[in-house]
Amino acid sequence: MKKIIYSLSILCLFSAASCTPELTDDAMGKDSTGITLTLRTADSHTKAETMPGEDEYNENLIKSVHYFFYPKDGTDSNTEKEPAKRGQATNLDKRNNHTITINASEDEIKNILFKYPYNECDVYVIVNLPSDIDLEALPDRKLSTLKKIVLDASFETSLVQPYFVMEGLDVATVIDRNKVLAASGVVPVDRVASKITVSISVQDQINLVEEEDFTSGMLWTSKPEQMKIEFVNGVNRTVLSGNPDDITLTADDRFIDNSDARTFVSTTVDGAEYWNCEPFYTYPEKWEIGSDEEPYLFITLPWETVIWTEVEGQVPPIYKTYPCYYKIMLGVDELKRNTWYDIKVNIGILGSFENTPEVILPIEATEYFVADWSTGLNVESEILGARYLVVDKVSYDLYDDELSIPFTSSHECEIVDMTLSENTGLNKGTITYPDYSEETPNENASYTWNTNTWSLGIDGAQIKFAHKLRNDLSAGKGNYDYAPYTIKFRIRHIDARGEFYKDITITQYPAMMIECFPNRKLNSYGCVSVNGGSNYGGVHGLTGNNKNPNMYVIKTTVLPDNSEDVLGDPRSSSVNTLGVIWTQAKGIENINGDNRQLTNYYPTDESDDMAKFIAPKFRIASSYGVTNAISYTNAKNRCASYQEDGYPAGRWRLATKAEIAFIVQLSADNVIPKLFTVGSAYWCAGGTATPKNGGGVTLGESLTGTTYVRCVYDEWYWEKSEYPRVPDANATSFIWGDEI
Repeated sequence: MKKIIYSLSILCLFSAASCTPELTDDAMGKDSTGITLTLRTADSHTKAETMPGEDEYNENLIKSVHYFFYPKDGTDSNTEKEPAKRGQATNLDKRNNHTITINASEDEIKNILFKYPYNECDVYVIVNLPSDIDLEALPDRKLSTLKKIVLDASFETSLVQPYFVMEGLDVATVIDRNKVLAASGVVPVDRVASKITVSISVQDQINLVEEEDFTSGMLWTSKPEQMKIEFVNGVNRTVLSGNPDDITLTADDRFIDNSDARTFVSTTVDGAEYWNCEPFYTYPEKWEIGSDEEPYLFITLPWETVIWTEVEGQVPPIYKTYPCYYKIMLGVDELKRNTWYDIKVNIGILGSFENTPEVILPIEATEYFVADWSTGLNVESEILGARYLVVDKVSYDLYDDELSIPFTSSHECEIVDMTLSENTGLNKGTITYPDYSEETPNENASYTWNTNTWSLGIDGAQIKFAHKLRNDLSAGKGNYDYAPYTIKFRIRHIDARGEFYKDITITQYPAMMIECFPNRKLNSYGCVSVNGGSNYGGVHGLTGNNKNPNMYVIKTTVLPDNSEDVLGDPRSSSVNTLGVIWTQAKGIENINGDNRQLTNYYPTDESDDMAKFIAPKFRIASSYGVTNAISYTNAKNRCASYQEDGYPAGRWRLATKAEIAFIVQLSADNVIPKLFTVGSAYWCAGGTATPKNGGGVTLGESLTGTTYVRCVYDEWYWEKSEYPRVPDANATSFIWGDEI
């Protein structure tokens, strides 16, 4: 029998100095030896050839690794003690070709993990332990305790799982304790979950002898492209050991996977057509054959037939489609961990016309393939030198005031080459701090950048960074942050400055961010179009006193402390195309195809309750989009069909009263230029807003007369869509962007 083995290597480093037991995914170093642990798939459940995991379903994804070392002590109970060493690596997001390093001192290697005369140490590994499981909250970290950790999943909620939990136990062995210490071991790991796939062969047509039960027709044609399948009585709860005997399940732990997103695709195997769909997953379980808990696959397959009726001497055919119901029993009384159950069935008869358990037609598998579900991981190990510098990662996004970056190093380190780019989003300057790279190294040196508002330095095995963000928008001009800070520095070995170092970047984001995007002016109107032309306001281009060509995007999670406004979705909860016969144009979903009209528009809610709403991230039109004085109706129509620089029509809307007031205050604080002219009224949802000197607006309720409008775009919503912006090739074409 062919066995396919895949490996994940964990590398252990050691030095004479004691190091923190952190796991990382990045390291630097040169020639030496170390302890190498290899994770591979177990094959204890194999009944046929191994079947590798599939990357597209995250079956091979490594997000984190926890490891536990249990030294041998001459008894069989060494794993029933606290591990002598344990650690973890998180945020790995790896699939293949990955190296993890574990640091250990020479004393740990020689006198703790492999204490004479024992040259072996048991190693237990957990891959992708859910982040909400707190190992410190357990009564202990004995092996038996770890294996009873309860796992919860939601296999029915998504066709692609975020990850799969794996675990395994084996030994590491010292190669020769009389030479430079080195050890190796193989740790089998396998998934706790089970996998089920099904391939269905469907007969095209069935001819029936006319009998009483089938008076409606004799020829039936199958519709496999409309077939649906459900997995009934899957299990979302187990323990880390994957042993069903170690947990008691309730009805709430079972699920029915009936996702409408699961689709069938036709494939040809050895000349035969089969219909396949996405796999099902469940945790291991046992049951009694015939019990209510027995899992099965439930199939709905439509069949079409012809009903012949006589009408005035003619016999016209009437086509009708009936759903037929089938169920596939798994034929076993247990689903085992890390096992793939691949089922092939043939449907060549009509099923039950009633969806009731008593009459659903059972279908037997024509082929039943049970195999070890191999991880498919193939990760190479790398032997690193005794000199090393390991940092978890070199780029960090920070949304808080402080950050601790763990690192492990064989030698003393320093921080040098510090630079700060402040508020880069609005083109502010760069501050450069001293470069210590040419100074004579001092083995006791520890350079620290420390001002009243900033600090950066080394504290033990941590790089500590702190900067108090100014997030109080009520503080006024120049007293709050509105663009990111970028901090760059180098950590390096003091006595090997040019060989062992890491360059690290921290990007720190405040609670409010403002970005400026110039309109590319791809045509004479600044790449602006309204309803396919210049309707509803007439004016395109930089005219009048306000000639700012920039669009501004405001993202915020805070409002001024004294504000009564609310962050939320200001749009109407229902579609409203404003009763207009719109210009026909390309749509987002058929950007290179047929024309259509605006059909799925959600204008700003005009109710008083929504007047105080501010979208969490919105874009403001540039001055290319200014208008003449227009009516309230035309202002709404203009925004509904406004397009600028690739941000398509059908997504822009009137601002709320609160949004205009918010923008005006930012301009008064000199954070952005004046986008609304003081003393001039502007249409907003349900009325007008007139900016005042020094900030603030005067609100009006009247919807009569004419005045100006400046439209806004819900960046928070549309940036997540398939087309957040029209491709450049279509940027000057008028396109409806109201995708469903």
